[in-house]
Amino acid sequence: MLRLHQILLLGLLACTQPDATIEPDTPDPNIPSGGISTEVGQPKGSSFTRMVGPAGGEITLPGSPVTFTFPAGALEKETAITVQPIENKAPGGVESGYRLLPADATYKKPITATWNYKDEDIIGSTPDALGLAVQQANGTWLGWAITPDKVKKQAMASISRPQDIAFFEQFFLRPENPQVLPNESILVKPYYLKNFSGDPEEKWLALTNPEESGLASNWRINGVPVREHANADLGLAVEHDDGRNLEYLAPPHSPGSTVTISTQIMIAEKTQLLLVTNLSIYGGNTCTVNGNSVNNAFVSLANANGTLVGLVSEKGAVIPGAASVGFTIENFSGKGTYEVNEASTNPGKSIGINAYDGSKAYAHFYRSDNNQWMSGGGKITITDYIPGKLIAGSVSGTLFYTQGGKQQVKSIQSSAYFRAWIN
Repeated sequence: MLRLHQILLLGLLACTQPDATIEPDTPDPNIPSGGISTEVGQPKGSSFTRMVGPAGGEITLPGSPVTFTFPAGALEKETAITVQPIENKAPGGVESGYRLLPADATYKKPITATWNYKDEDIIGSTPDALGLAVQQANGTWLGWAITPDKVKKQAMASISRPQDIAFFEQFFLRPENPQVLPNESILVKPYYLKNFSGDPEEKWLALTNPEESGLASNWRINGVPVREHANADLGLAVEHDDGRNLEYLAPPHSPGSTVTISTQIMIAEKTQLLLVTNLSIYGGNTCTVNGNSVNNAFVSLANANGTLVGLVSEKGAVIPGAASVGFTIENFSGKGTYEVNEASTNPGKSIGINAYDGSKAYAHFYRSDNNQWMSGGGKITITDYIPGKLIAGSVSGTLFYTQGGKQQVKSIQSSAYFRAWIN
């Protein structure tokens, strides 16, 4: 599976195991306060219960990547231990949260939660940024950095008593969408948890909502500085808010590979990160003219004063040697099916389809010798429409080319499928 995001560390991040004897709900001047309060996570799926005694044991929910290990001596007697998956409400949360029951059980020794993560589980972050958080009685979250085993791809943390726990990311890069539509404009932003300092002596974090990094710089597209990037086939980009985030405008068709966007941010003193995200441009647009099919076609769409005009083409324009399918819908009203009609008898509501095979132009109608309007039928179906954002649909019909006046008429089949951004 293609990993859409990847973060490379340029500095050293301090990640330490927590003091397993600390009870987060117990007042302690060494434990920070002021974290964000959230609602309690609701159950997700079925719980799993297993008897665990003084000899210890492991609990893994069927299909879950998280294992809870009870060492020998953690429990004084045989106890029915329940693990309930819950919503992860922790700031920067990743993976499911978990509730350990019974709540009044006493752990004489800390137990270990081990998350067997996959690369796609931490898209936009890095194993070094993972932490484990526990929710307090007042709804706030305390967390600590953990040391992952990057060879085994395991994130491990100690837990002192039954409570709601969740893994979280201390920093990450997030585009608004990992897959971008042709002509779509999105923002790409780096985020971090403000309280993270990288101090090896600071074991606890009072978790707050992720914030945009104010120290982003050196934005690049495919390794080229944004201010020097001039390849429209890969899309265009503009820095905003003094470089804190990037607005990316996708090209009218997929370049055939991912587009890499990167930036550098400062998380803490002497800790610099290079964040890299790969965006994929939707490439499923097609057009077919007289049996000639074009995949990954260019799409141009505009809705002006209630008239929708579209072009799905091989080269981005109607030019010699390139196939294209165009359409017009006057009095456009959103999703639905629009049948072609005669413009002269439908003023302000005409619907038409045209095509070009690289040498000849075709239309959805022709005039007979007695000037009668003739059509083989055609339709434009709009399946998705969000004004100012998304439009998707298909075009199909029988089109005609006339030669030598009205004496020779050639008919062909044409079709197109499009899904793209529309202003």
